[in-house]
Amino acid sequence: MFKGVVRRALLAAALTGFSAIAGQAAAAGFPDHPIRWLVPFSAGGGSDIATRIVAKHVGDALGQPVVVENRPGAATIVAAQETARAAPDGYTLLTAGMSTLALNPWLYQKLPYDPGKDLTPVSTLVSLPIVLVVSPDSSMHTLADVKAYLKRDKPGSYASLGVGSPHHLAMELFLDTIQGRATAIPYKGTPPALQDVAAGVVPMMMADLAAARPLIQAGKL
Repeated sequence: MFKGVVRRALLAAALTGFSAIAGQAAAAGFPDHPIRWLVPFSAGGGSDIATRIVAKHVGDALGQPVVVENRPGAATIVAAQETARAAPDGYTLLTAGMSTLALNPWLYQKLPYDPGKDLTPVSTLVSLPIVLVVSPDSSMHTLADVKAYLKRDKPGSYASLGVGSPHHLAMELFLDTIQGRATAIPYKGTPPALQDVAAGVVPMMMADLAAARPLIQAGKL
């Protein structure tokens, strides 16, 4: 059951009520005004970058602007709730990943939206690999160095994008696998977290490869 939910959660784009009104909307000349596309993360992260690239092509194809709006907060709940409450007319879209569709129902006793009833999966938008990154100026140059840091007597630390996020769970799974310990340092978004890791303010983090790649290629991670 849970594995099936996770598979469905990999559908990364959802919009409210689109399938129910698709035929009527086409007959009525849909779209006749701009479309909102909500991203539940701050600007500059992997999901935001992917959404903006696709939104530009969607807008060009439909002949109407697709306006991307960042609505970070509460493990994607803020954006998901706003999308669920929007009119089911096809003019509100949401980039929804594993947190929104699969993890939150297991992590929260009560949600202001039902991912199975209030959101309709449309298409896989993008697959974002998560990578472990450290500052090149740190003493960690190999995976063995990272394990030694996380298994020392004094707990380590890492930049986290929020409790229950895929990045947070990926790090906790890694810590559990190697029997390590580390304290999560919360950040509001990927860009500031990556900048602090690159600067050595925090030693490491799990990050979307799409967002981390420029810093990796520049030798800063």
